[in-house]
Amino acid sequence: MDTTGDVRGAVDVVNARGERIARRSFSLATLAPAALLRSMDALGRATGGSVRDAAAIAVVPGPGTFSRVRLGVVTANALAWALGIPLIVCGRRVRIAQPIYNAPPNITLKR
Repeated sequence: MDTTGDVRGAVDVVNARGERIARRSFSLATLAPAALLRSMDALGRATGGSVRDAAAIAVVPGPGTFSRVRLGVVTANALAWALGIPLIVCGRRVRIAQPIYNAPPNITLKR
């Protein structure tokens, strides 16, 4: 998934050789995760599968605006964790923290 664009983002389905099978773009105007997830769902249906069939989730981490990059990285991270599949960082040479999945996500302070 790529949410680094100025106006539109994109979700691709690729085969084991890394060749694009299908692509769906979506508007980044509202920065709504729902637009990204709807595009992923529609792309899965169009290719005869679903996101649950994915062997890995790949994300382009930038460069781009903070909010747009965060949308893609957080969505990819959450999906990879929920599905128990690898998260692949691809595209530009931008460093992001690779998550370690040894516990459920927790962003609250301990009391």
